[in-house]
Amino acid sequence: MKKEYTIITAASANDLELSVNERLKDGWECQGGISIAMLTESGREFCQAMVKDVTDGKTAQLYSG
Repeated sequence: MKKEYTIITAASANDLELSVNERLKDGWECQGGISIAMLTESGREFCQAMVKDVTDGKTAQLYSG
């Protein structure tokens, strides 16, 4: 079975939590822990990698909160 991979991004930890919980309901699983990117102009960005078993081989999208 193939795995689909995506990265969820959000401006806050709370927004990331909401987005990740939505994807978990759709069958996605967290891949590792969260990452916080320190951006010079806009502050920081919270990220979570996720994977999902797929059968049709579609390419994952980047979800942004």
